Formats: sequence, structure tokens, C-alpha cells
Amino acid sequence: MTTSIGILKLGTCRLPGSPHATSSKTQHGFDAAHSNIALMCVLLVSAGCVCPIAEQPPPCSNERLYEVRVDRQWGYVDDLGDVAVPACFEIAFRFRDGYAVAKPLLGHWVVLDACGNRAVIRDAEPVNNRVGPDDPRTLGGFGDGLCLARESGIGRARRYGYIDSSGTWAISPQFVYAAPFSEGLAAAQRVPGEPIGYINTQGAWVLPPRFADAHPFSEGLALVRFRDQWAICNRGGSVTSVEERVDSVWCFSNGLCSAVEVGGDGRLGFIGPDGRWAIEPRFTSAWYPGHGFSEGLAAVKDPESGLWGYIDTFGAWRIPAQFQRARSFRDGKAPAQERDGDWGYIDARGAWAILPQFDTVDVFEGALAKANFRTDVLGIHEAPGVYVDRNGDIVWPRERE
Repeated sequence: MTTSIGILKLGTCRLPGSPHATSSKTQHGFDAAHSNIALMCVLLVSAGCVCPIAEQPPPCSNERLYEVRVDRQWGYVDDLGDVAVPACFEIAFRFRDGYAVAKPLLGHWVVLDACGNRAVIRDAEPVNNRVGPDDPRTLGGFGDGLCLARESGIGRARRYGYIDSSGTWAISPQFVYAAPFSEGLAAAQRVPGEPIGYINTQGAWVLPPRFADAHPFSEGLALVRFRDQWAICNRGGSVTSVEERVDSVWCFSNGLCSAVEVGGDGRLGFIGPDGRWAIEPRFTSAWYPGHGFSEGLAAVKDPESGLWGYIDTFGAWRIPAQFQRARSFRDGKAPAQERDGDWGYIDARGAWAILPQFDTVDVFEGALAKANFRTDVLGIHEAPGVYVDRNGDIVWPRERE
């Protein structure tokens, strides 16, 4: 059944316990039962339980949208702060590679494009396995045109596969473990306890299963593990051993990979493609295990002062350790926290580009960055957050201006 309400459409509206509404139209119109369902669907839309769908979404030039929370539901705005998708979702993933996935309060997950068009996902549940705050390669959602998902349902072992932007399976659910795609490859495992390999976007093995652990490809290289030994693997499957002092690693960026030294207090350094220390492990820690270089700089913590600064790819301080905490650069700006104070954004010289005024911040993604002004005593955000542009102006919500 499809019924129109002004410019809104309810696509295949179905209520719990009711049959799927399809072609029950007679020559006199919908029968009484389906008319009642249509009325209930209209009421659900009015109550905000079902997401309205525009008949013909207007053309747009958006590259991405930004998730926002309004009255405990999620929607999306564009980089000007204008509402692009009304708040009607209970779960909303971030945009990645031009698409996002979201789940209405009632009904199926949907795929959204940057113009607000949506495709219904019928028999899959997208997976959000975000590991770190600064690395988009670890985000759930789309990568290389595919989104990691698992079979719908409960009470059974659900396998993983990948859906495309139409919401249908592009790679059927057949894996007990799978990771998002990066540089055209994704780590996957078909049988519990068996090795991990890498598949391509057609679902075929490119690097056959032989690894105990496998990280995403970045700059043509991936960190893999054979039992207790880490190695660097290229796209052809050739591996280079990582020296034994390395305990944990993540991904390459700017030609280097962050790594933690075995034993002691676990100092952090950086290894090169040859598997050896390019920057000796002498820093206390990084923001999270996968934190590394971005735009030629890496945020690290000085063990003597306990403050954060930025080093270059030779290990020399470029921005002296002076911050309570600091994060990765993105398009010339990085979040940093003044000593025992608020967060703001610095430029590549270490000067404040956006003055400290926030309780928490994210890195910039496109034109905007998410920030919060306050938290309650438990550390839970009271406010839904704001989006700021690169000048530090609040573009959403507009009532804060």
C-alpha cells in the first residue's frame, strides 16, 4: 500500500501483527481493512513514530549530512545547518562515502544518501563497529560502496555480509567475522577458530585466510598477526616481520604506524614499512591505540610533563607539549584542551584557531565538527550537542546563536 499525504509518502507501511499491505485496491478504492491501516499509518507519522518520505526530494549538491538529535530522535542537517532529513530515527550512523544508515522507531533500517533519498533494508542489520574517534577507517557504515551488515533476527548465530546503497545484499551473509572495507579489501573469517583473510568487493578471497588477526589496509599496507608475531602485509600478500618488541599496532598513516612497546610501561613509538622503529618508543601514550599521524603531525604525550603536543614524522617536536589532551589534525585543525580547561581547535602552528569553550569536541568531518558545552555530574551529555563551522560559528542548532 502507498498513500500520499501532501508531499509525504508512506512506503509499504506495516504495523506489528498486521499483514503486509500490498495490492488490495478494488475498483471502489481500498477496502475497509486497508483504509484503517492507512489511517493508523497517518497517525504514526503525525506522532513521529514513522519517518515521512518525500515524493520527489529536491536536487542537492551535498557531499554529506550530519546526524543531529531532536527530542530523543535523530535526523540529519546539511553543512549550513538546514534540516535535510527530519528527526525520526532511533539510531543514526554517520555519513561515510556519501551514505549513512539509520533505523526509524518502527520499521526497517534505511540507507540514506546526501540528498535525503532513502532505500529500505529488508533483511539485514547494519553494524557499527567504530573503534576510535579519529580514524574513519574504523567506522561502521559504508566503505568502497558497501556497508557491513549481519542477518536480521534473534536467537541464532547471525552471519555477516555487505549491503550496497540499494539496501540489498551485495555479498551474502556468510562470515562469522567481518570488517568494513578499506582500499577495496576487508578482513573476514568464514568459520570460527579458522584464520582470517581479505576479500574484495565481489566477496572473493584476494588474500586467502592465514592470519590470526588482520587490520584494515591503509596506504597499501595492513598489519597482520601470525600467533604472537605481527607483520606488515602488502596487497600482493607479501609480508615483512615487525620486530619482536612491538606489542600492539594499528594502521599506517603518513608512512608510519603507531605501535606500543612490549613490557615496562608500554611506551609508544612508530614503525616504518620495514617493520622497524622509525621513531623510538619514548612517549607515554596516544589518544587511543590506533592514533597516528595526520597531515604530517601526531599528537603524543610527553612522559616528563604529562602534557600533549605534536611531533613530525622524524620524531621532533613541532608543537611543544602544552595541552591537557590533543587529537588528530583534519584539514588544518585539531582539537586540543587547554590545561584543566575547555576544548578548542588549534592550527598547524599550535595557535588557537577556535578558542577553547567546549566541554567535548570531535574532529572536523567535512565542513563541520560536533561539540558539546556541558555534561552532568555523571559525565552524560545534557545537551544534544552543537555543530560548529571552521570559523567556530554555531550552525546548528540555530536557537543558540
